[in-house]
Amino acid sequence: MPKMPLVAVWTTIAAVMLLAAGGTALAAEPRALGPGDVVAITTGGEPDLTGEFTLGEDGTVTLPILGPIELAGQTLNEAAETLKNAIATIRRNPVVTVKLARPRTATVSVVGAIRQPGQVTLPLPATVIEAIAAAGGFDERADRSQVTWVHEGEARTLDLIPPVAGSEEIADRDVLIVPTRAMGVVTMAGAVAKEGIYPLDPAQPMRLSQALLTAGGAAPLAMLDQAVLTHADGTKQTVNLQLGPDGMGPDGDIVIRDGDILYVPERSRRENAVYVFGAAVVQGLFDFREGMTLLEVLSAAQPQPYAKLGEIAIYRKGANNKASRIAAGDAVRGKRPDIPLLRDDLVILPGSPPGAPKCLDDWCRFLAYLSRDSPPCPGRRRGRPRDRGGGGRSCPTAAPPL
Repeated sequence: MPKMPLVAVWTTIAAVMLLAAGGTALAAEPRALGPGDVVAITTGGEPDLTGEFTLGEDGTVTLPILGPIELAGQTLNEAAETLKNAIATIRRNPVVTVKLARPRTATVSVVGAIRQPGQVTLPLPATVIEAIAAAGGFDERADRSQVTWVHEGEARTLDLIPPVAGSEEIADRDVLIVPTRAMGVVTMAGAVAKEGIYPLDPAQPMRLSQALLTAGGAAPLAMLDQAVLTHADGTKQTVNLQLGPDGMGPDGDIVIRDGDILYVPERSRRENAVYVFGAAVVQGLFDFREGMTLLEVLSAAQPQPYAKLGEIAIYRKGANNKASRIAAGDAVRGKRPDIPLLRDDLVILPGSPPGAPKCLDDWCRFLAYLSRDSPPCPGRRRGRPRDRGGGGRSCPTAAPPL
């Protein structure tokens, strides 16, 4: 059997040792070493040339006997070859592996319109956009088109709006300054949940409907159909923000401009009410809301035991303020569906306690007021003169105060 050359033997042994070590020196590694990286160098059979070494500012590591060896800019595979060649000057056929023990880092200051401004430390290489991401990313006020990058003592302005922007590599002690966009304002006043001044983002136009939502929505007595929009130049326009079936008011799409003031007037309580009078425990004004029904109001008014529920009526204003009468007894008795009420409706519950003058019922007074004429009094025969001595049972024609 022929003898294997000595060089071949050493080569075979070296290959076996490298594979046993995980093949680090043989693996492809695109990352280039740089100052601050800590590398783990293993030299077979040479403990003095084995350990962790840091690349200095000049990109070199210093090994015993050999002195400084430049590794900056090399991959781990290339660094292993460089070290092998250097050690080969003092040792025959050295076996060398190189691993990255700890990557070099950079501490960067990221300030301005950032979610978590301050200093961040990243392993290098790292990019501008990665540094911003490490600081929590941009906040909603950030002007991404005017980011200042201070790198190695020089300031540059970066536009980080494009998706591929921010690929510039950062270095230790770099500074990134993210400015705030010039913001406009809109003032929300009147019958809104939260009056105040709200910011406008020039990059994202705000519409009237959005502004109303930003202010918490309309207050219960808001007159959305009579809102007033005042511009910075003093011009005014009446806008209708009353929501329709599509969830949008007729003027909800109007785009707000910087300095606009939206004022939503508020109805007085009298302008937003229904009224209940007659044979009820609770009489007078009830706050109106959309969807309110007759039975709901009667439940709140608490009809008296003597109330004639079968004769209950709703008086509703129509054209020229003339009232129309809606017989509602069947709705109370369940013979027809409940009746939705409208703003300013008047609900009359006929009925008087036993022995009481019938014409003292408040509903008689309101009927007289609505018709501007005295209705027939249930307690007085037609054609009979009124008793002017104070003891009669005539119906007064004046409406009682609200």
